[in-house]
This record gives sequence, C-alpha cells and structure tokens, in this order.
Amino acid sequence: MSSDTSSNPGPTAQTLAVSETRPLTSAPVSRVPKSQKMSPAFRRLLIDLSLQVVVSCFFISMAIVCLCVTIPALHARSYPEG
Repeated sequence: MSSDTSSNPGPTAQTLAVSETRPLTSAPVSRVPKSQKMSPAFRRLLIDLSLQVVVSCFFISMAIVCLCVTIPALHARSYPEG
C-alpha cells in the first residue's frame, strides 16, 4: 500500500497542473474569433428580434395608457337616475 500511495501523488499532481493550464490558454483564443465573425443570418435574426421586442413594448405601453385613461373616465361619468 505504501508503494501505491507514493506513486499516485506524482502523476495526479502533474495531470492536474496540465489540465488546469490547457483550458486557460486555449479558451480566450477560441472565444475571440467567434465574437468577431457573426453570420449575416444571425445578425438579421437579432435585428428582427429586437424590432419585435420594440414593437411589442410599444403596443403594451399603448394598451396601458388606454386603460389608464378610460377606466377613470368611466368611473367619473355620471349616470342619469331614472
């Protein structure tokens, strides 16, 4: 058992050091070209999505304004007694 414990810490420490350094050096290199190259179809999709969000926010705000105007007007209207 003593021979197993003395031989195991060496390779595990080495493999941990190698596995920790490889992602740190390769990850930023692979991320930079992806952010620079954006396909025209993806750009068009982002533009369409942002326009859809803007238009839907506009219509939601108009609906809220209409409700805020008509509800107090309906409550303030006097009904004839009869």
